[in-house]
Amino acid sequence: SNSRYREAVSVATEIGDRADELKALSNIGNNLTTLGQFRKAQKALEGSLAIARAIGNQQGAVESLINLGSVSYSLGELGKSEQQLNGALASSRSLGLRADASFALYALGDLLLAEDKLKSAEDDYRESLEIGKQVDEKDTIAYCQSALAALALERGDLVNAETRARQVAR
Repeated sequence: SNSRYREAVSVATEIGDRADELKALSNIGNNLTTLGQFRKAQKALEGSLAIARAIGNQQGAVESLINLGSVSYSLGELGKSEQQLNGALASSRSLGLRADASFALYALGDLLLAEDKLKSAEDDYRESLEIGKQVDEKDTIAYCQSALAALALERGDLVNAETRARQVAR
């Protein structure tokens, strides 16, 4: 499917359709991320971010920053990931993109967890969960419930862990 997206990028570039070029590069980056090809994904997502900014697509820029933050995290570039995710969070909040803000907070929680900052991670997961519930973002709600269940289990709070795990299963 990446060859189809690469063809779409070529066609969009050839005809000057920057919005389609943005979509195709984002799709390539996301597919490469799924395949674990993080350096290639990073390059495609950096291209999508540059295009989003060039054409004034603020939501596309936020989504590209979130995806870049996740890729940087996977590459172990935690400082870069934090910068990208905080940028996405600030932009999504200023633009009123609540679903994107919720996911950026969830991703920041994962980053903080990797840095062993459990309380801060829990705070971000809780805030992400609340926003996710307000905008009915089911995937992010499930991710946050799972992360909070794992943190509760880590603390030995079996009741809270079980309650959250059941909420994910619904």
